[in-house]
Amino acid sequence: MKFADTLIRSAADLFDRSYSPERVIWLERGAVGLAVVGYLAHLGLIFLAGQGWMLPEVSRMIGNNYLAAIYTPFSIVLMVEVFFLVLAIPASLTSSIGKQFEIMSLIVIREVFADIGDLFSNEFESLKAEQLAPISIDMLGSLAMFALVALFYHVSHKKHRLPKPKGIDRFIAIKKMASLVLSMLLIMLALTRLAEWGIGFIGMPVTAGLSALTGDTFFHDMFSLMIFTDVLILLISMIYTTSYEQIFRNAGFVITTIILRMAITIDSPYQVLLGLGAMLFGIGILTIYNYASRPLVEVQN
Repeated sequence: MKFADTLIRSAADLFDRSYSPERVIWLERGAVGLAVVGYLAHLGLIFLAGQGWMLPEVSRMIGNNYLAAIYTPFSIVLMVEVFFLVLAIPASLTSSIGKQFEIMSLIVIREVFADIGDLFSNEFESLKAEQLAPISIDMLGSLAMFALVALFYHVSHKKHRLPKPKGIDRFIAIKKMASLVLSMLLIMLALTRLAEWGIGFIGMPVTAGLSALTGDTFFHDMFSLMIFTDVLILLISMIYTTSYEQIFRNAGFVITTIILRMAITIDSPYQVLLGLGAMLFGIGILTIYNYASRPLVEVQN
């Protein structure tokens, strides 16, 4: 038991040192710089491909649409948001779910830029109504998700302050340890996807590399890891609380994560619909939890 306590405390201390406020600020600034570099590099590659200064296979991969370069910095920003999601886990499960909603909404709005790029790659005179449908669905869907994220945070601030359960500090330390392990796994996953992109870029055919570059498989795996992490935290939380409301809320949030994982693996319009459904379910769970856990006031006649 002492060994377990020492391991948990050491991992929690390492998490605090690794993700101190100063380092979080450094990570934010580094992400912005990397996004700018990625954006300019993508624009430069498109220019070189358009001038015929690259191999035909590489030119086909890069394309000649400059608007497609917007996709690159958004992918980088999304990957950094994933690490902020890891930081939110020790704070509360509600904060973690809110970050997952943010990532889902950013994935959808990133698709809007991809849709715009597809439109500009065609002659506007030959556009048909069905070609405008994807961008319309993604635009409306991202707007609705933006509103639901704001609503979720509004509902989360309405929660009642409950007495701290016994052993909550140890539970927070356990979540920090889980976050530390998860962050290491995500770094390894990101490096693996980057290596896959490099191999695909060099070796051709480029389809595998292009998939890794967009980061879609990274987000698929990330949400899968989040599902197992949320289930683990749910099981451990039962040691520190027997509240029916909290157990049901935590179980509902796990379902929300599973639905989000399903949403990012399918195409629009089902991606948008399933993502909105997950957000509405999460908001409903949190709203009912806040109502059910409110302090009871005795009324004397």
